[in-house]
Amino acid sequence: MKITSILPAGKSSIQTLSLPLPLGLDLEQSPEDGLIKVVGISGTGSADGQNIQIGDILRGVTAREKRMAYPGSQVAMGGIGKPQLVTSFIPCKRGIDLEYVLQAIGSMKTTATSHPDPAMLEEGKATLVLERPL
Repeated sequence: MKITSILPAGKSSIQTLSLPLPLGLDLEQSPEDGLIKVVGISGTGSADGQNIQIGDILRGVTAREKRMAYPGSQVAMGGIGKPQLVTSFIPCKRGIDLEYVLQAIGSMKTTATSHPDPAMLEEGKATLVLERPL
């Protein structure tokens, strides 16, 4: 998935970070524009010392969820699926529920069993996409 800037062209930079939990970030949803922004870095999490600044806009996060997998042979013969823990990417658009985003980040504590990108299977790491106004 391609993340495009929500700020005027040439007025921001976008970075992707994969960090171990806990992150140590304070996030809030801006009442003015509905965007989720970094409002604090605790100094006790993995975000400390990274290239994250107050005011960075959260544009996306990874999440893990349980889904049913149905192999073709099982479906054709009337069998049932089996649950798998799958990693997915959640874009953070204007107005997305902050609690939903925090739960998505927290879900990365679990071990996924399926994702096309092996880096997304790392236990206890969340991938964040941040946009920084220049």
